[in-house]
Amino acid sequence: MNLTFKNALAVMFLVFIVSAPSITHAQAQKDQFIIDSGISFTQATVTQAQNGLVGLDLQAYKMLTNNISLGFEAGYDVVSFKKLDNYYSRLGVMPFIIKSKYFVNPGGRFQIHATVGGGLYITNPHLDIVPVGDISSAKTLYGGSVGVGFNYWYLLIQGIGGEFEYHFFPTQDGSTFSYFALRLNFSLIKF
Repeated sequence: MNLTFKNALAVMFLVFIVSAPSITHAQAQKDQFIIDSGISFTQATVTQAQNGLVGLDLQAYKMLTNNISLGFEAGYDVVSFKKLDNYYSRLGVMPFIIKSKYFVNPGGRFQIHATVGGGLYITNPHLDIVPVGDISSAKTLYGGSVGVGFNYWYLLIQGIGGEFEYHFFPTQDGSTFSYFALRLNFSLIKF
C-alpha cells in the first residue's frame, strides 16, 4: 500500500462520515408513533405572576405523513411560584390538549417543527390572597397553544429536542390567561 492509496482511503472515509447522516433517514416517517417526554421552564405572562418554575409533560403522536403528525399532550406546569415564610404560593396548570405538528426536514437527522393545539386546561392554585391573572380557584377551561421547536435524531429511533410553546385560555372573568414553556424533550420512535 503506498501513501496515495492511504490518502484516498482517508478521504473516502471522511466523505462517508460527513454524508452518513443524510444517507440514513433517521427521522419519523408516515405511520410511525412518536413519544416525547419533557421538562420545561414555565412562566405566566399575566399580572401578579411571580417567578416561573418547572413543568413536566408527555406527548404522543402519530405521523400522518412524513411532515404532519397528530397527537396529544398532558402535563403539569408550575407557572407562578413564590416562597412566603412557611408557605409556597404557586399556580399549577395541567394542559390536556390535542396537538398537530408540521415538520420541515432540512436534511440529515435534524428537524424543525411548528405546533398548534387545543383542549382543556385545569388550573390548580395554591395561592395566598392575591390571584394570578384572574385565577384564584381551581377551574377547567378551554384554550390553545402554538409553538416552534427542533429535534435531532440519533441511534435511528431516539432523539433530543427543544421547543418554545405559548399557551393561552380565557378565564371566567373575561380576561385571557397565558404562559410560555421552554422545553427540553427526549423522543422515541415506535414502529
